[in-house]
Amino acid sequence: KKLKFCCGDIEPDREKLEKLLQAGQAGAVVQHIERVDPKFADRTCWLADKARAQLMIGQDGAAHATVEKILSLEPKSHEGWALKAILDAGSGDSVGAAESLQ
Repeated sequence: KKLKFCCGDIEPDREKLEKLLQAGQAGAVVQHIERVDPKFADRTCWLADKARAQLMIGQDGAAHATVEKILSLEPKSHEGWALKAILDAGSGDSVGAAESLQ
């Protein structure tokens, strides 16, 4: 319910993105999100989809920037902190990863 409350107007797009991710088309997800209407650019749910797709295609630097944007917009974003932990763990920073999950 919470997702539909905050992101109901982009839910059809998010469903399309989820299907693309499941089909292994993460690059297409990133391209779609970058082309989307700018008024949706600061939606943390949208940015989280983008960061997940960036991670899937090995764009760790871009994913890191996207996660930082999520956390600047929504400092208590559970998904943002979980993505940060994944990035930290992937770069060998196990302490940073653990701290992100606290």
